[in-house]
Amino acid sequence: MTTILFSPVGSTDPITNFHDGSLLHICRKYKPEKIYLYLSKEMLAFHEQDDRYCRCLNWLQEKEDFHCDIEIIARPDLVDVQYFDYFYDEFEQEVKKIYQEYPEATILFNVSSGTPAMKSALQFLAATSENMYVPVQVSTPQKGANRERHEFEKYDVELSWELNEDNQEPFEDRCIESETA
Repeated sequence: MTTILFSPVGSTDPITNFHDGSLLHICRKYKPEKIYLYLSKEMLAFHEQDDRYCRCLNWLQEKEDFHCDIEIIARPDLVDVQYFDYFYDEFEQEVKKIYQEYPEATILFNVSSGTPAMKSALQFLAATSENMYVPVQVSTPQKGANRERHEFEKYDVELSWELNEDNQEPFEDRCIESETA
């Protein structure tokens, strides 16, 4: 069965504090065949700067010996990332299109990346979907808040990948499928 990931992208993606961000960690575990990356204006600027999300996903595919197609859902005008209502409607439309194209697929939602409004909208969509979608949460390596801050404009993609402790075997699975029923 095909596995698809729908994921907003947030400030801890792709790698933070020497560990996978939620996006990368979900892909490490589930090895989806297709990934939809939802990028706000700020995250799109980082993507255009150094292709950090796709580069790390491509390196992960090579390391873990799987293949996935990556589709970018770019929202260059999206700056008000705090409004739940916007994301509920927007995400509902986007995931309906995905479901119509892949009705037999398992569709995972990354409910740990993005803003609180994004995460809440996806969690709510999953909860009301009659088990059509699987929301996946990812715990931080320290099992608490990410306290370190980074200068994301000066992000070193290669060094972050090289120092990523989740690349060492065995990696600790920090994914939790949220129970919404």
